Amino acid sequence: MMVPNYKNIQDEESKPLIDHSTHIHHAKDTKTKIMDYLKPVQRRMGSLDAVRGLTIFGMILVDNQAGNDVIWPLNETEWNGLSTADLIFPSFIFISGFSIALALKNSKNTTTTWYGIIRRTLLLFFIQCFLNLMGDHFNFTTFRIMGVLQRIAICYFFSCLSFLCFPIFLQRLFLIGVTVTYISIMYALYVPGCGKAVLTQNCNAGAYIDSKVFGLNVMKETNLDGPYYNDPEGLISTMSSFITAWMGLEFGRIFTRFYKKHDFGNADIIVRWVVLVILFMVPAISLGATVMPFCKKIWSFSFALFTVGASGSLILIAFILIDVVDWESLQLPKVRKSIDIIITPMKWIGQNPITIYSLMVFIEIILMYYINVGSNSLWDQIYEKMYLSWLKNGYLASTVFSIVVIIIIINNNNNNNNNNNNNNNNNNNNNNNNNNNNNNNNNNNNNNNNNNNNNKILKKKEDMVRQSISLKAELEEIQNIFPTTNKIFFVKIKCSNCGEIPDKWIGLDKSNIEVIGKSNVNLATKCKGCNRENSIVVEDTDFSSRTIETEKDFEIGRFDCRGVEIEEFDPRDNWIVVSSSGKEYKDIDLEEGEWSEFEERTSTSLTILSIESSIKKVK
Repeated sequence: MMVPNYKNIQDEESKPLIDHSTHIHHAKDTKTKIMDYLKPVQRRMGSLDAVRGLTIFGMILVDNQAGNDVIWPLNETEWNGLSTADLIFPSFIFISGFSIALALKNSKNTTTTWYGIIRRTLLLFFIQCFLNLMGDHFNFTTFRIMGVLQRIAICYFFSCLSFLCFPIFLQRLFLIGVTVTYISIMYALYVPGCGKAVLTQNCNAGAYIDSKVFGLNVMKETNLDGPYYNDPEGLISTMSSFITAWMGLEFGRIFTRFYKKHDFGNADIIVRWVVLVILFMVPAISLGATVMPFCKKIWSFSFALFTVGASGSLILIAFILIDVVDWESLQLPKVRKSIDIIITPMKWIGQNPITIYSLMVFIEIILMYYINVGSNSLWDQIYEKMYLSWLKNGYLASTVFSIVVIIIIINNNNNNNNNNNNNNNNNNNNNNNNNNNNNNNNNNNNNNNNNNNNNKILKKKEDMVRQSISLKAELEEIQNIFPTTNKIFFVKIKCSNCGEIPDKWIGLDKSNIEVIGKSNVNLATKCKGCNRENSIVVEDTDFSSRTIETEKDFEIGRFDCRGVEIEEFDPRDNWIVVSSSGKEYKDIDLEEGEWSEFEERTSTSLTILSIESSIKKVK
């Protein structure tokens, strides 16, 4: 039996987002005391992975209930109503939309971008089609065409289409259009044999259209007779689930817009998320309790609104606990440790969600439909003999059965990771020992050779050098980039005498004045290798009136270096970006090597990609 290739899906899922620590320089005022307890967001958004992993964990937990007895939190409602199990899959769709905003924030509407989107859409759609076909013993006449991954694929594709092809106003208009179309079909379309606005399990407009489009290739409830079978992942209900996906994208857009823009960027994100949660929860509860009951199997409009509010609340809480609050500064390291223990398996699952879900379904199909022991499937035999026989209680046995399956998967992965980490640690230790020995030998030689050097600032002409730093990037609708007046240039320097290069980044601050003899310098430093004193002066420059070109060098600073040379440069923050329309964007952070913004006034996308720096000697 052939197993579908999940590698490409796993590669996609392990992409974007956020993993090394960054530093934010807080203003020296009363705000600092508050910000001391808020850590900067890391380069991989831990809360996003954790929530995504939690939703996949929940989907597997709900799907793998072996018996008929299922506890309420894990039991999906038959039709109208709401349970925690009903909210798990919508939360994953919401997170998928959130991820799109992060993954495509700097993407252009190009053939390459669309190749990746279409490829991923087709992979998601046809992997589940293969699994459905396999579950129906490869009977093409009756196998189910739609499913969980198909719904994700469709929502993903149209969310990307909206995000890349339309300005924000048209994106929101597109969402409203989809919503109105869904409500009109469900409440205004006449269904033969049922009438209008009938929303029962075997009589509703969504089921009617699915039967016309797919014929027998839909999910059929065994305890219901026609005239129509309602597929819970049918075409029309997928239109309503697009609301959930697109609002996830909107939450993600807020994150990318305010992330690291200033000291209180996290507060901007949190306030806007809270407002959106309230705006969706209030009408959702009002409609669900009156004229439009909650119903996951047709993804009723009230249900769609509620899923946005619930999923938004989930990512909001996770974001605060995992990515915002600095528990160490609050002197609560045990809380941080407890959170890490809980979210570590969730984050792993969250980085491989589609792979894990697909493999679980594959194993489930094999055990349920292809291996029999007597008159029962191997799945039923394992449940009855290994769990129900001694736990006695069906509710408990079903729950334990699901949990054990997930623990086995996570434990196997952790063992593999530990083995890999041990190998890496051994290699790193060997490398570090060799490097330390070499460094000690070199330092001893340098010290012996340079003991007689004086401790004055170098004044020999050959030890004085003037350097410039330039940047180069792919630019779209960008006229100029230049540092702010309070820009601190973070560099690594090399001693001209002994070649020593410290590991630490050094900040060159124009406002920092140090007096050396009769000279004012912006940096005075002593080499640890040869004990010689060196200095750097940041020259006065003005680059505000120029026009730069894409993929061509443009200068951003000049430096008078005495006894040292600048070896590396890190852009970091405090930049001014000027759009092609002349609008200035201040205090921009270029540490990630890219930046993007949508200029609503001109309806243009501003993009800076692939930033590279170069350092040259000048006269």
